[in-house]
Amino acid sequence: MITTTLSIKNQITLPKFILNLLDIESGDKLLVHAEENSISLQPVGKSVVDSLAGSIKVSKDKRGIPFEKALSVTKKRVAQKLAHK
Repeated sequence: MITTTLSIKNQITLPKFILNLLDIESGDKLLVHAEENSISLQPVGKSVVDSLAGSIKVSKDKRGIPFEKALSVTKKRVAQKLAHK
């Protein structure tokens, strides 16, 4: 395990060998996921779909909802709308 320090501008520096290992370059986008007391970073892929990650504006009260839960709620709402037509 490696330690890094949060700067006064809330930035961290990732070790070069990790960047090389994951083929991450300066300017690449990373997905940030927070859960309980941990943070994980995941490189955004180079596909069109992956490159759009994080581009949709989400209201503050909806942030942090797991994708699976959001998908489940969306499916239920669509089914309810279809049932009422």
